[in-house]
Order: sequence, then C-alpha cells, then structure tokens
Amino acid sequence: MDRRQFLTSVGAVITMSTAGCSSESATDSPNPDSTDDTEGPETTTEAIETSTQARSSTPVSDTNILIDDTIELPEGENSYADFSVSSPATVEYDFTVQDNIEIDFFVLSLGNFQRYRSGQSFTAIQAVDGSEAADNISISRGNYYVVLDHSDRGPTSPPGQFEKVSATVDATISYTI
Repeated sequence: MDRRQFLTSVGAVITMSTAGCSSESATDSPNPDSTDDTEGPETTTEAIETSTQARSSTPVSDTNILIDDTIELPEGENSYADFSVSSPATVEYDFTVQDNIEIDFFVLSLGNFQRYRSGQSFTAIQAVDGSEAADNISISRGNYYVVLDHSDRGPTSPPGQFEKVSATVDATISYTI
C-alpha cells in the first residue's frame, strides 16, 4: 500500500468514525468557525495523532536501553545483556561501582561471548576496567553482548582473598541505531 492510499484510508476511517456525531456546543456556537473545544476534543486529538503517525516516513533514531539499574555482582559473577542490530549503531555506557571496587566491562560479538562464557580466550570489541567509566563505541550490524564482569576473566580481579566481596554497580547501557 503506497502512502497516498494509506492516508486516504486513514482519512476515510476518521470521517466514518465521526459521522453522525454532533455536540450541543457546535449548534450553540454563534461562530461556526470557532475553535471552542468544550465538547469532543478526543476526535480532534485522535485525528492529529493519526495524521502525525501517517506522516512519519523517515526512520528516527531509536535508543534502546539494555541495562538501567543498580546491580549487585557477587565475586566471580557477571551480568550481561544481548542485542542485535541490522545497521550500524552506537553503544553508550556509563557505570559507577560503589566503594571503588574495580570490574570489567566488555562489548562482545556473539562468538566471543560464547568463548568468554566457556572460559576460553576471547577478544572484546570494547574492554574497560575500573570503578567507573562513560563512553560510547560504534558497531556494525550483528549480534552483541554487553557484559559487566566481577570475575578474573578480564584484566581486573575481585579484591577478596579470604572473603568474597560483591560489587554494587550503577549502570546505564544503551544502543542507538
């Protein structure tokens, strides 16, 4: 269905849905061109919303939140989120670990995530270690994982020797197409 046909259909549906509707204020108004919306603003609002949706023909940047939370990471554990993009995108990350405990943050391809999970050597698209970081990275289309790691799999190792120390991470990680 082309755009013109779609808009004609939407206009017909709106016209049919409001046909036969009348309000007392329309007949009581001394000026027929008056914009006094005391009765029935829903119909006008609906028509505006529908036509706005119909006009949206170019893709708008779409930000997708992967992680936006405070996460408790026990020593030796990780937290991750997976996502797929069909066109180039930007991954944005911002995290702070309470009590200056250092963790690792990775952006991994699907294959490297599988190697990471199985304990094999892996290559990160982005690897950051520390107690806080904020940056972004461009990625091409594909399947990805973002990982917050509190184990010895990356450059940093958990601080606990005799007792396990959890890391409390405030993280916001998203991607934009």
